[in-house]
Amino acid sequence: MLDSLRTLVDGAAGLVHTRLELLGADLRAERARLTAAVLVSLAVLFFAAIGIVFAAFAIMLAAWDHFRFGAAVLLALAFLAAAVFGGLRLQRFAQEQPRMFDASLAALEGDREQLARPAPKARLAERAVEVGQWIAAGLMLYTVVRRALGRR
Repeated sequence: MLDSLRTLVDGAAGLVHTRLELLGADLRAERARLTAAVLVSLAVLFFAAIGIVFAAFAIMLAAWDHFRFGAAVLLALAFLAAAVFGGLRLQRFAQEQPRMFDASLAALEGDREQLARPAPKARLAERAVEVGQWIAAGLMLYTVVRRALGRR
């Protein structure tokens, strides 16, 4: 019985260890995803700000030479296009990410299903024999104690 308990505790400790490793991996992946999202967001804001500045500059130069105006408009359009592209990419990036801790939750669900299954008959038979041995040992100990105390 002590071996069974030891095996059960060892299995539970191994299960907890594996799940904690999986949780750590999920946290690292989530941190990397969040870092990437922040960096892309900063790039989008930068390009949008530059595009707006060049658009304003293009409007100011509209009354002057045509070459300066064309260059300013092209630069403004390029920066605004980069901002739109980055924004769309960020939106798609946010939508295609799985739920946080999805792998851990799936593994825990698998554990729950495995624990909910009935034990195989062979293991039940072994357990029944083991319980019978413990009961027999308990009865023998009871008999020895009764005889030692003088009660028959």
